[in-house]
Amino acid sequence: MNEQSKTGSLQSLSPKKRNPPYVVAILALLVGTVATMTMVYMTNTVLSSLMTSLKNTFLYFLIPFIISISLFGVLLWKTSVEHVYGLNYLAGFVLTIGLSDLFRLLAGKDLNETLPFQRNGIIFPTLVDLMLPIAVLFLFLHVELVNDETPKLIRSVLIFGTALPLVVGGVFEILLGKLVILNDIVALEVLRSEIEAVLIFFLFLFGLVILGISIDGIQIMYRTLTHAESREILFGSFLMMAGFASLITNFVLIGLRDSISVAQALSIVSLQGINVHTSYIVMTSLFLILLAYILFPKFAYSVPFDVYQLLVIDRETGTTLFTHVNSLKKDQPNLNAEISLKSPALVAIQTLLKEITFAEGVIERIGLSDRQMIFKSVDNIAVVAISNGSSYFLNKGLSAFANVFFHEFEKEIKGFSGNVGIFQDRGKELLSKHLPFFEVD
Repeated sequence: MNEQSKTGSLQSLSPKKRNPPYVVAILALLVGTVATMTMVYMTNTVLSSLMTSLKNTFLYFLIPFIISISLFGVLLWKTSVEHVYGLNYLAGFVLTIGLSDLFRLLAGKDLNETLPFQRNGIIFPTLVDLMLPIAVLFLFLHVELVNDETPKLIRSVLIFGTALPLVVGGVFEILLGKLVILNDIVALEVLRSEIEAVLIFFLFLFGLVILGISIDGIQIMYRTLTHAESREILFGSFLMMAGFASLITNFVLIGLRDSISVAQALSIVSLQGINVHTSYIVMTSLFLILLAYILFPKFAYSVPFDVYQLLVIDRETGTTLFTHVNSLKKDQPNLNAEISLKSPALVAIQTLLKEITFAEGVIERIGLSDRQMIFKSVDNIAVVAISNGSSYFLNKGLSAFANVFFHEFEKEIKGFSGNVGIFQDRGKELLSKHLPFFEVD
């Protein structure tokens, strides 16, 4: 698919001539909500007969399982063949969703007899329940690492602390269902009931966690949107926001579903006369989120902050081999000279790198009052990024850029003759590929 076909429907969002970020954000939220409700409408009107026919067959859960695993395969392809790094947690999220559909398929009719974590120890329905907290944990890690180098401690403790009882309790429920050495059946049922009551409480809390992660994802993607200087990141932010809006819509639908009748089935239930096919609705959210990475692989290295300049410096001689200053927003044209490093600063960094080249350890970061310098070293070059933030994915992009730059120019770098022009064109191509938040002419 060429670039024109990818972006034709969103052409009005072009970073060169685009609507204000809040307008694009509102549009993304509407797209995610409408897409989810459209799927609900379609499965109850045009596809109603088909869904009813599928409901009592193995195809009902086989179809979403195939879709999920296919999307997981696409992410693996992006990572292994196209070398788009940083998708591991997102791939874990997709894989867990796929396993959930597989366990639904294996559970068969047992799945429709009880609510989550009230499975009477039946193994496959309980495994379906266990996939939910694991999938959400993967999604949480992905969202957090877009914004920071490591997940925030307090938030991580709260989310993992809410998920852990669900995982442990689910395992205990399976074990109790298989426990044959306990002769007192009444005591066994009482114990199981007590465990399930605790799990239902934590499931309610975890529902709030899912809502919080989705809202946080929208906020982070909005900040990414406001810092977007390339079309790929702009469109990717739009799709991700739409995906999280779809997740929130799913959350509301599931909440309404379970509050109306606790006796309804997990996977297809009556909601005021409307059937909500949960697995198929979740596919809408999953597709929107992954579409950002499938259509625009560069979005994997998006950042919700400004990255101002990048330099490639020879650590032994202190020579600047390649440098590029990021284009800033149109309302900040006069800041370009203030943000980019000037000659004295470059000389200081070059001298420092030269002095410590043979010392133990390497520089990874230098903090300034309003920004920081992030270093990635490969052999005798150092790649330096100047930004006002850092994240897991920024570090992934810097590492990928540093490795490819060095190995493509290894002979020229080690036999450097003073001609930096040989690095410019290809350097910009690598910059556009691995660090797409830089606008490259």
